[in-house]
Amino acid sequence: MTFLEIFKRTFATISSPTSAWEKLSTETGNTKKEDFSFFYTLLGVNVIAAFIGGLFYSNNFPFVAAILKAIIWGIALYGGFWGVYYVLVGILFKRFHVSRNKTESIRLIFYSFALSLTINILTSLLPGMFFLKIILVYTLFIVWEGVGKMIPELDENEKSNFVLLLSGSIILLPIIIYQFLILAVPAAR
Repeated sequence: MTFLEIFKRTFATISSPTSAWEKLSTETGNTKKEDFSFFYTLLGVNVIAAFIGGLFYSNNFPFVAAILKAIIWGIALYGGFWGVYYVLVGILFKRFHVSRNKTESIRLIFYSFALSLTINILTSLLPGMFFLKIILVYTLFIVWEGVGKMIPELDENEKSNFVLLLSGSIILLPIIIYQFLILAVPAAR
């Protein structure tokens, strides 16, 4: 998957989640490889953006702080993904009596993370635009559309609860991990 295709998928997932999820739910072939390529590319861009932002906006020892901040964001986002995966498979699927294979579960999480990863890139490069983080609430709609296409057997009430819990974990887990790591490594501030 090329960088342009990843950019198009990210833009489509954010700008028109309904049509993006329709396309994603019907794709066949080697989707697992494409999904991992999508996520790891956005994760890598996040790490690079955190490093560049750290170089420009750190006061003392900017190079060291930039490296630490990039590493911490990479760990927080990657750990956040696996935390969300555990919440989805270990808690939500059992609670709502849903069964999906690993590829579909990972696809649901990866593309639901698109907005969070994009906002993180922008706010890393331009910390003055921190107010963009309020747009993370839109993750609810992206996840709503994804769950509707990927898990159609949920009724409206179950779907609402499922989406709220999954969206909350997608938004909050990376931030919580990041905050713990920043407390553990104060030089990265």
